[in-house]
Amino acid sequence: MLDSRLLSRRWKAHTAWVFHFVRSLRTRQRSILRPLAALLVITSFFAAHAADNPPWLVQTRANYTLHYSAADQTQVAEYESFLAKGIAANEAFFGSTYPKQFDIYIYQDRASLDTDLQKVIHEPNYKSPCWLQAIGDSEGVHLLSPLRWDVETCEGRYTTYADKQKTQKLITHELTHVFHGQTIRDHSPDRMKDISWFEEGLAVYVAGQLGPFEIHDVQAALQAHNVPGGLHGIATSDSILLRYSMMGSLAMYIDRTYGRAKLKGLLQLDSQKEILSSLGVTELQFMDGWKHFMLNSAGMSR
Repeated sequence: MLDSRLLSRRWKAHTAWVFHFVRSLRTRQRSILRPLAALLVITSFFAAHAADNPPWLVQTRANYTLHYSAADQTQVAEYESFLAKGIAANEAFFGSTYPKQFDIYIYQDRASLDTDLQKVIHEPNYKSPCWLQAIGDSEGVHLLSPLRWDVETCEGRYTTYADKQKTQKLITHELTHVFHGQTIRDHSPDRMKDISWFEEGLAVYVAGQLGPFEIHDVQAALQAHNVPGGLHGIATSDSILLRYSMMGSLAMYIDRTYGRAKLKGLLQLDSQKEILSSLGVTELQFMDGWKHFMLNSAGMSR
C-alpha cells in the first residue's frame, strides 16, 4: 500500500495501507517524498522495464502481463491466484471489468526495485522506505517479491507473506489503484495529490483492509480528539497505519451513507472540490458526518 504523502499519490503504489502505492508532502521529509511523488503517473516506467531489469520471465493473461525473475518462478502459480482473486474482487465491487490491460512486475529484492526507481526519478542514491512493498497505478503494479516481505519490509500488520490473507488484501489494494487509475479523468500528480484520501481510502476499503481492529483504532482516535481537522490532514497524518484506517473509513462512510452507485460515480472525479460537490456537502459537513457515522453506525458488512 502506498503512502499518500510519499506518493502524493501514487497514482497506491500505495496501499494499499497501502501500505497502494504510492501520496500531501511534508516539508521535513521532502528529500524522500518529492522523488516518490514523481511515481504517481510515470507510465513510461512500465515500458522501460524490459531494458532496465533483465532478464524478465513473461506470462500473458486475459487482464495483464506478468513479469518476474527466476527467483520467483516457483511461486508464480500462487501469485497468479492472488492476482485473479484481486481482479475478481475489484470487478465484483465496481460491477465492471478493467478498462484496459496492465502489467505486473515482481522484483526479486528491494535492491532491484530501487534500481528501477532510481532511473525513473533520476536519484541515483534513492532507497525506498522499508514499508514500501508495492506501487500501483493505471498502467499496472510494481511489486517487491512477496518472498522478501518478511525480511525487507516493516509495518508487518499488512506485509508479512506468511499471512496469506494479508497478502491477498495487499495485492487487491494495489489492483484497486489500477482500476481507479484507469477510470479517473486525470491521474497526473497534482490531481491525485488532491484526492489522495479518497484514492487510498477506496483501495483500503475494497481490499477488505478495514477490519474490526482498524475501525477500533479510528474510533479511539476520534474519541481522544486525535484526528486532523480536514481531509488533507488525514491523508498526511503521522501514523501510517492509522492514516490508512482513517482513509478507508472515509470510503466506507461514502459507501454506506450515499450508496455504491454514488461511490462508483466518484471514480472519474479528480478533485476534492468535485467529490464534495457531488456528495452535496462542504468539507466540514462531510467530516462531521463521517465522525458521527464512525462513532455511532460503523459496522463490518459491505
